[in-house]
Amino acid sequence: MTKKNIISVAILLIASMNSNAQSKSKSILRNWDYGFTNMISTGMYTPCLDIKQYFNLSKKKNTKLQLGFGVRFTHTISGYCMPYYNIVTDKAAANLDTFGLDKTRINSLNTLLALHYRIISKLNVEANIDIVGLAFGASQNAFLRKQDGSDSTFVTAIGSPASTNTISSKGNLNNEIFFSYKFNPHWKAKLGASYLWSEYNFANPTYKNTSGAVITNDRIRNTSIGVNFGMIYHF
Repeated sequence: MTKKNIISVAILLIASMNSNAQSKSKSILRNWDYGFTNMISTGMYTPCLDIKQYFNLSKKKNTKLQLGFGVRFTHTISGYCMPYYNIVTDKAAANLDTFGLDKTRINSLNTLLALHYRIISKLNVEANIDIVGLAFGASQNAFLRKQDGSDSTFVTAIGSPASTNTISSKGNLNNEIFFSYKFNPHWKAKLGASYLWSEYNFANPTYKNTSGAVITNDRIRNTSIGVNFGMIYHF
């Protein structure tokens, strides 16, 4: 083989490798969803931003089911006196007393797990759950609202958003199920339902509930089910 032929083969190999690398790079960049969602429930508004990448669960080219992973930022907003319930492990201490906060302002950043199923060519059903992450936000004043309707100032009246979120029912979590409709190659509209957990922590709380039991638990939670709607850019 002449020197000229060797150079030609080398050039062809480099070109082939470059083409394969570009092809792999493009495949990695495909199947990304960039979403903006509004969630509305009684007394609460929650805008969200998320990024997800989906992977086929079958080697078939036109597989309908995909698994995805991603990240979601959730901002939870509510007005005065949104009810929060005490989270207790002792059933004897459980009660219907609630806590009212000046307002709810929680920012959470969580990783998420997602499923995507194509019903027909443009219509899909999708679901996702938060797995683990962090939360932050300003501290809020709180008061105890007893079963008889009377209010009691809480001794430790400052609550802060739970800083750690985990799928094991702790912290601030956002879960969705919705239909999406792809009205052009890149854009989808979504409509469905969300289940939101919002949690605040108190420092060393001690108080008596309506039945007279002494409660020392430091976690309070609000759970909300609402309507979600938004747009998704598919790449």
